[in-house]
Amino acid sequence: MTNISPGDISGMRIPAVANQLAPWTFASIALHGTDELQVLAHCLHKERGRRGVPFWKDYCYLPVNIATDLILNFEASGQLPFWCANDTERTFFTHDFSCAAAWNLGKGMYRLDPPYLEGLWAAPCTDVLPVADLLALPEWCIYVECAGRTSIGRHPVEGFFAFLDDRFSDGERFWPELQIVALLRQEGHYLVDRYRIPLVRGKTLTQALDLLTERAEANGAPPTIMAAIDRLAADYSETVGSFITVLAFLNGFCREMQRLKAFEHYPRRKKVAFDASGLPVCEPQGHMWEVGDPSTAPAAAH
Repeated sequence: MTNISPGDISGMRIPAVANQLAPWTFASIALHGTDELQVLAHCLHKERGRRGVPFWKDYCYLPVNIATDLILNFEASGQLPFWCANDTERTFFTHDFSCAAAWNLGKGMYRLDPPYLEGLWAAPCTDVLPVADLLALPEWCIYVECAGRTSIGRHPVEGFFAFLDDRFSDGERFWPELQIVALLRQEGHYLVDRYRIPLVRGKTLTQALDLLTERAEANGAPPTIMAAIDRLAADYSETVGSFITVLAFLNGFCREMQRLKAFEHYPRRKKVAFDASGLPVCEPQGHMWEVGDPSTAPAAAH
């Protein structure tokens, strides 16, 4: 769990303003001063599977390992607008950049009816992972507003981002990962917590984490990665299982709304377009989608 900043990831706190500004605040910091990096990231997405760029699945915008290589190259050439002081900060920045770059395309925000959110959060997934449901995010990356109605430990959750990482692209792992970036409240500021959830078909989360640990050890993962995996296992029942339950419901709701054509401009993963300057065409304003009982077919709140 860390505070984030573009200059010193461990040294800055984000003012806790109105909850709808939370994702914008996070994204603006994670993408601060990285225009050229963003363009290259989007170009890599466009060229995946061609010209020496690894291939990855359609549900992933930019794999974290590809983003890591990109950032290391920029850092080595002195082109990053700031310096990652150590491997931990670099890992955090890579995840935050991948998250923000994907979210910036559609800027989708989702608000569950409070009874649904609280009920789902209190019923963490302990069964076999609903992989098909979790791979069906309606956009490249989404932000789920919690507004402090849920908590991780003693920290109320302002909201969390969710995006998919296709680990087929690194040739070492054989399952995708659901990546979570949570914004937590602490004394008028935000902390950032990150979770990696291996989506292994036919396995419970505990079994999937065991596989993740075995493969990480076999590949000589650094202590920071092993510590993150150990913490993930320890937080499973209370935290990670709750993310899974909420997202599986949200994705199912969105598929039902698509079937019913309830939203005039239904959120979906779109093919990335580029303007004349080479920058990706991003949604200028985000949408806040209301999520609840599918039979009510609620309209989108802008």
